[in-house]
Amino acid sequence: FVQAGIDWFGVEWIREEGVGAICPNPMGKRVLEDIEDWKDVIQFPDLDAWDWDEKIKRDQEFLDNLDRENSCFCMMFVNGPFERLHMLMGFEEALVSLITNPEDVQEFTHEWMTWKLKLMDYVKKYYNPDVLMFHDDWGAQNGMFFSPETWREIYKPEMQRAVDHCHELGMIYEHHSCGNIEAIVPEM
Repeated sequence: FVQAGIDWFGVEWIREEGVGAICPNPMGKRVLEDIEDWKDVIQFPDLDAWDWDEKIKRDQEFLDNLDRENSCFCMMFVNGPFERLHMLMGFEEALVSLITNPEDVQEFTHEWMTWKLKLMDYVKKYYNPDVLMFHDDWGAQNGMFFSPETWREIYKPEMQRAVDHCHELGMIYEHHSCGNIEAIVPEM
């Protein structure tokens, strides 16, 4: 059960009882005000310094009870690059940044995904899931949040890195995206 609180990047999460899940606090302080400042503001947690052995001890009973021979172990890898961007700076500001500063968004996205790929290595080593479900919402009911061209330029190359790395590690890649993203489905 995921709890509310402050995440590794300083984003405050609250429990939203209406949907039975946690979400970034819409009234909380923005971690990043301007995408141009991301290099000075965003500190990527040191994954090598995290106590993975202690974490795996807390999860060992769950892992021991998995039927690895007859079932599929799928882990959700939440907060893809677009989701993380809007969690850091707010949804509207993230969308504006895609228009006004696409190069900065692209640089952030590349560094975010580099960090996520390293996290993927640790997840493989300590949890060894069969499937890694990557989570990054790109649309609403009536279409994508941004143009297919923006997706192709900024997100598609980075998502391909994730797919390739997941396969290199021997896991199946699955992508979750809410919304109508029909325009890019053939490319996925």
